[in-house]
Amino acid sequence: MKKMDFHSHYITGAYRAFWEKHGVGGFPKWDVEQQLRLNEENEICYSLMGISTPYFYAGNPDETLGVVHSSNLEAAAAIKGYEDRLGFLAALPLPDVQASLREMDHAMELGAKGFTFCTNTGGIYLGHPSLEPIMARMDELGAMITVHPTKPTAVPSGVLDEFRIQALEFFFDTTRTFINLSRNLVFSRYPNIRWIFPHAGALVPVISDRVLSSFRGEGRGADLIGDMQRVYYDVAGPSEPKLLEILKTVTPMEHILYGSDAPYAKPHEVARYAGILENTEKLTAEEKEMVFYRNGSKFLKMEV
Repeated sequence: MKKMDFHSHYITGAYRAFWEKHGVGGFPKWDVEQQLRLNEENEICYSLMGISTPYFYAGNPDETLGVVHSSNLEAAAAIKGYEDRLGFLAALPLPDVQASLREMDHAMELGAKGFTFCTNTGGIYLGHPSLEPIMARMDELGAMITVHPTKPTAVPSGVLDEFRIQALEFFFDTTRTFINLSRNLVFSRYPNIRWIFPHAGALVPVISDRVLSSFRGEGRGADLIGDMQRVYYDVAGPSEPKLLEILKTVTPMEHILYGSDAPYAKPHEVARYAGILENTEKLTAEEKEMVFYRNGSKFLKMEV
């Protein structure tokens, strides 16, 4: 079945070099030709690609500004000529608000389809008041923001030290930033931002009853139910047998999008998880078409 992919990644030379300089390596190989081959093998007719964790912040805002600008230029150049099959989501030099506003305009000139944010930058989560000018500008543009999980600034030591950080902490941090945004009324105050949250919403649907009870007790006016229905979700990675079914209870079917997580997900993993979705009994044939491409086509206003 044909697909539109809302969770895949480009890895620019600027990004790779930046983190290698800071002692972080192990990034998978990526180039446009590889992406197009993967897409052809998996009937992916369009991929929307953004930067993954650890994003771009290593403690020096000036350094971050330069590498983000270079990476956005590189990403735009990489997909030139393939815009009917590939789209790029720009990064911003967070947490520098003024520099981010300038880079936002530059990215739009480059043809960015939207922006990717990590769940936190140096401990600043997406609902933090310091980011209000960015959210206001995104709302003016009706911009798309895809959220990608990252490691929180503090993880308890001696608990799961040898366990993959992605298995728990990424889910926890996605949940944390969603609740932070909802509690601070960002979703409702900036309704024109088109949000996409990863991995079937992480734990937000699972713990929503408990969070909702606390929200009501605070009396801040946070609308968790409305917020969960307002945003979109990708189902990259393992979302069966439980997460997809839970997600369907909190959001319209029209708000669920396919994601491959390539190239961090290896080709056989991309094929495997797509196959699980194609064969699940939790979705009707019509719902599978919605997840794989119809919802995405409407979201991006493009025919596939």
